[in-house]
Amino acid sequence: MGFEAEPYKEGESEFDVVFERDGGRLLGEAEGKDNKAVNVDKLRQLAMNIHEDLAREEVSSPAKGLLFGNGFRLRPPNARGAQFTDKCISAALSQSTALVATSDLFLAAQYLSEHSDEDYKARCRDALLNGTGLVTLPGPPDRRVEDVAQVVSEVATLGTS
Repeated sequence: MGFEAEPYKEGESEFDVVFERDGGRLLGEAEGKDNKAVNVDKLRQLAMNIHEDLAREEVSSPAKGLLFGNGFRLRPPNARGAQFTDKCISAALSQSTALVATSDLFLAAQYLSEHSDEDYKARCRDALLNGTGLVTLPGPPDRRVEDVAQVVSEVATLGTS
């Protein structure tokens, strides 16, 4: 999507990923749940990580929080419920944190692995940098319905392997 993205680990500090691009900075965490939606607990860890990150001397402003959620991961994607609980969504809105379902991220990443599309990358970055609460990435262009059905089928088989 055009971000510089790296996991961060130094001393006691460890963050899943820090994204940077043109002055925008995100601190991301990922959470999966086997048989339920992602809840508010991971947001507490994310908030603590943002404060810990800000305490670093080289960081001048807080990163925006981004939580990637993979709820109900043992079920096929088309049989999953909402990826985040209502309480998690409400808390994310109050904290200006973005929540992104991994299925949205997968579709975007798959499209971008096959296409060099700067406009689509920019629209995805904009959604992540400016969205709060439940954020849906823009759908990949030129995706036919049967292509999406094939991707959902492929992802479903990954959960059973």
